[in-house]
Amino acid sequence: MIESGLRTFNFSVHSLNPESFLESQEKQDIEWAKRTIKRQREIILEAIRLGAKVKINTVISTDKDIARALEIYEFAKENNLGIRFLNDLSNGSIAINAIDKLIQENIIAEKFKERIIIGSSSKTSYYRDDSGYEFGVKEIADSKLKALCDGCKSRCTEQFYGIRLEKRKGVYYVRLCIDRCDEKSFMPLEEFLKSKQLEEILKVLNN
Repeated sequence: MIESGLRTFNFSVHSLNPESFLESQEKQDIEWAKRTIKRQREIILEAIRLGAKVKINTVISTDKDIARALEIYEFAKENNLGIRFLNDLSNGSIAINAIDKLIQENIIAEKFKERIIIGSSSKTSYYRDDSGYEFGVKEIADSKLKALCDGCKSRCTEQFYGIRLEKRKGVYYVRLCIDRCDEKSFMPLEEFLKSKQLEEILKVLNN
């Protein structure tokens, strides 16, 4: 991938602890978990050695995830990697409060800036610990598309985050929402290119 021109990689790391990792897996054993974690560490460190910019994402759902997240945080800090904590969208304020506890009581860091992508609900707040190490926390900014969101009665967890591309049976589809799957939010790519949703997205970007 690096030879093809890629220079930035985001790795999703659930856990560096085999027992904790197994809690999210089915029909696997502890030896498999150890091998998988060892392999992921090797791939991350190899990407760094080859000169790529590497970031780690890890999801936090409850207070029970704090110890696991701290271990990943220390690994990232030790290897000078970027790390971003993501709140489990399905767990609402419980996940957000768990991240706050991690930052204020365990890492002990202060927020110094935030980054919002225009036209998207993607927002990242950046923190700095007492050693100067910086890390991010994903948040949801207020961002909706009229062509997508007007009249919607679904439980909204992410608002309009962006465009996701999927391939099904050789056909490319565009997904605009993780909470629903209807003609406004999920459509073939060719249809999306002529849609009101894309028209509105481009209007926002051009403004």
